[in-house]
Amino acid sequence: MPAVKDIDKGQGSPVNLVIVIPSGDYWLADFAISLMSLQQMLGYHPLSDEFQHNLINERGSLIHVQREHLAEKALDSGATHILWLDSDMKFPPNLVHLLFRHQLPIVACNYVKRSLPAMPNTKGLDHKLISTDRDSQGLVEAISAGFGAVLMTREVLETVERPWFDVVWVDKGDEIEPMGEDVFFFTKARKVNNIPLFIDHDASKKVSHIGTFEYDNCLASATLDEIDMPEMNEKLMSTADKKVVIGWDR
Repeated sequence: MPAVKDIDKGQGSPVNLVIVIPSGDYWLADFAISLMSLQQMLGYHPLSDEFQHNLINERGSLIHVQREHLAEKALDSGATHILWLDSDMKFPPNLVHLLFRHQLPIVACNYVKRSLPAMPNTKGLDHKLISTDRDSQGLVEAISAGFGAVLMTREVLETVERPWFDVVWVDKGDEIEPMGEDVFFFTKARKVNNIPLFIDHDASKKVSHIGTFEYDNCLASATLDEIDMPEMNEKLMSTADKKVVIGWDR
């Protein structure tokens, strides 16, 4: 596995980073703020002595078509590296630096789907879901992931035949299920071109998938699983008692 490269100061071969973003008509505020902070960080800490970066946004409703167009535009603009970001992601300013240091063809972040119970969207070599928890560290090889935060080299797109992204239906025996454009790409890259996918657990801990949901008892159950119930009950009772006293004082 490649050694981690120190990139606090620009060095090495020229790098032309193209940030590609498929979206609808609007960006979420947390995403926009994350993106501005990331670009500011790139200005202060370039990835190479000869470094440039630009951004391409494609708006639409067919995600596989948007990704196909964005990949083509990134290559046409002379990209050496492509950073894929979805407009419903929140990430740290040094996200590119965290992923770039591994010097891998494809390295991505693991994040959960926008639903409860929150489940990861990354599968390992054993086809089981990969969880990024408090103790997860370093890199782990995967067969598929989401495309919300992915860094890849130009050579990946030049090696994998088009279409890079598509939505296909897979016969599972008892039913037919759709394969998303992200899984389609990673499956094709691995099986046809032997290009591995790696997940960075350390970067993944700093990434969030932004969504909306109803606050119901499922959320409470998930929360209570992570805390000490007796200790929490004691705190809640203490708080309730204080509210009662305040009420009588008034």
